[in-house]
Amino acid sequence: MKISLTNISPLKISTVCTSVTGGAGIAALRLHKGLLKKQGLDPYLLQQQKIPVADANRLNIGQVLPLPLSIKEKLLMKAGMDTRVKTKNLKIIAGKPKDYEIISFPESSYRIEKEDKIKTADIIHLHWVANFLNYPTFFKNIHQPVVWTLHDMNPFMGLFHYEGDRDRNQNFFSAFEKKAIEIKKSAVRSANIHVVCLSEWLMQKSKSSEILGKFPHYLIPNGMNQEDHTLMDRSVAREKAGIVNDHPAILFVAQNLQNYRKGFDIFYDALLQLKETPFHVIAVGGEIAGLPENISVHSFKDITSQQELNVLYAAADLFVLPSREDNLPNVMLESFANGTPVLSLDTGGMKDWVVEGENGILVPGFESGSLLQGIRNFVAGKYTFNREAIMSFFYKEFNEDLQADRYIELYKSIL
Repeated sequence: MKISLTNISPLKISTVCTSVTGGAGIAALRLHKGLLKKQGLDPYLLQQQKIPVADANRLNIGQVLPLPLSIKEKLLMKAGMDTRVKTKNLKIIAGKPKDYEIISFPESSYRIEKEDKIKTADIIHLHWVANFLNYPTFFKNIHQPVVWTLHDMNPFMGLFHYEGDRDRNQNFFSAFEKKAIEIKKSAVRSANIHVVCLSEWLMQKSKSSEILGKFPHYLIPNGMNQEDHTLMDRSVAREKAGIVNDHPAILFVAQNLQNYRKGFDIFYDALLQLKETPFHVIAVGGEIAGLPENISVHSFKDITSQQELNVLYAAADLFVLPSREDNLPNVMLESFANGTPVLSLDTGGMKDWVVEGENGILVPGFESGSLLQGIRNFVAGKYTFNREAIMSFFYKEFNEDLQADRYIELYKSIL
């Protein structure tokens, strides 16, 4: 029998995410806001961060606190012997080369399953829960269906979040990686999990994993609020970005230019070889130095709002996304939302959505030569993109309302 929301109103959805910042946190918060607008739902979001009371009340967001220290733990801490999970895990990392983006352990000092909003939920919706979810106790005490939206590979890997990091660190972490996998496998053995993937690429990875492979999988891309994006006049945006001529402008955005997975080194190597045509590079996330004289660099370190970032997307003629591994990066959707085409490596979630010549350019491999040729073709005028068509594509595929409806249908089908 098909269950309607009116029969089970209000449907209590408790979302869990480590934070509401960062790529995954922002995506989880966007979905949560979309669900808040729907009738027949009672959505709540639990996370670690302390946020203003007014925002917490307005958006139904709660903070989960770690377990308090026991008397024994307090005594051990006074003796300089902290036995908390975080400290024990840090000892595993200590002294080893940090050739990875992030490591997360399956144990945590938080007990999310003890929260009232979890106990009374009809469905628990997990997002990015690294260093927040305690696998051994959470799934043991949870009996409701769990929807798990994957933002990277950590839920079905051991310590690492992407394969490249794991592969580069086999010599130092292979035993710990295997142990973490076994802990996760044991924890989810009897769980009722429904896995949501943002890209076909990640879905195939998850389906073939020994941790989550046995559970049903669904493909639901992220959504964004259309009201946050309007088609800005490019000449106005370029003036705000400090671009004073009509040379092409290329945008690159990263939280950390040193993040190997994000591929800034590939982009930089390509720029070093582009000496024949004058153009602009707009860089968000750090300074770029040492480029040929024909390239004018406009660096922006501290972008504090989506509106400020939208100006840079609108000022750019092309957004470059050279990630070696990426699921469904928010920056790609933000670029589409501002009518700016995307140049990407032919991998990850970019491969799912970048359509050659229509909303962007896909180049093969992971070498600067491929990216170089793509940029050369663009600045030489090989491609003519329609900003209105790109924005229409975004509205059709990634609008917030559509995403929320897709999740509601999933919730209903599970119940």
